[in-house]
Amino acid sequence: PKIRRYLFLKKILRVLAAATTLAAVVVAIFYLPQLRLGPPVMSGVSASTETILRQEISERLAGKYFYIFPKNHLFLFPDREIETILKEHRRLKNFTLDLKFPAALEIFATERKTWAIWCSVVSADCFFADREGFLFESAPQSSGQTILKISDERGENFFGKNILPPSDFQKIVALTELLPKRTGEEVSTIEIKISGNIVNLRLKSGWFLILDDEIEPERALENLILALDTEIKESRENLEYIDLRFEDKVFYRYQGRR
Repeated sequence: PKIRRYLFLKKILRVLAAATTLAAVVVAIFYLPQLRLGPPVMSGVSASTETILRQEISERLAGKYFYIFPKNHLFLFPDREIETILKEHRRLKNFTLDLKFPAALEIFATERKTWAIWCSVVSADCFFADREGFLFESAPQSSGQTILKISDERGENFFGKNILPPSDFQKIVALTELLPKRTGEEVSTIEIKISGNIVNLRLKSGWFLILDDEIEPERALENLILALDTEIKESRENLEYIDLRFEDKVFYRYQGRR
């Protein structure tokens, strides 16, 4: 019996030794430098954004699964975790992840460009807005006269969202960008009224245009130019507003008149 017990224990020890050796080899494979990802290679973003993202992603890749297996191993790459990090950065309009053999992570991204600064009249919160009306980053309330302003009377927080339906916002963008070329007038502030479907374009010259979500930019612009050239003429500086909400008519009012 003692001999049998000895042989049995010896067999168990051999099995344990083999299992331990195998486990050590498996773990060692996951720590091979050739199969571990280095810092991500990024393109399409600014230097400041790259620095922030590189640090956050590197910290996530430095972690381990079950305190053993490294997350920066080529075959254990936590793609969903990295995608979550990138999605949390609203400045990124889109991105792609690409794993290159043997062990390289490449990230291609497109950053949103500032078109205006949106501010809530209710909360005084301000955010940068891109050309699609998407709010992507906190902004100062005052940033000089060079950046277009959007003043919003609604009490909703639009951070990470579009402030208006894309088709409606593109009409505003079109008019805002065409006005200087066709009339010599520049927009200083876009005022979104509390209803959401009425918008005033306040001009640097002092008066403003009234729009709604049903206008056609080119037709509205033609009506505006016709009114300025044939009716208002030299009295432009005395204007309070011009209402462009009607397809075949233009209503306007001079300052001080009711």
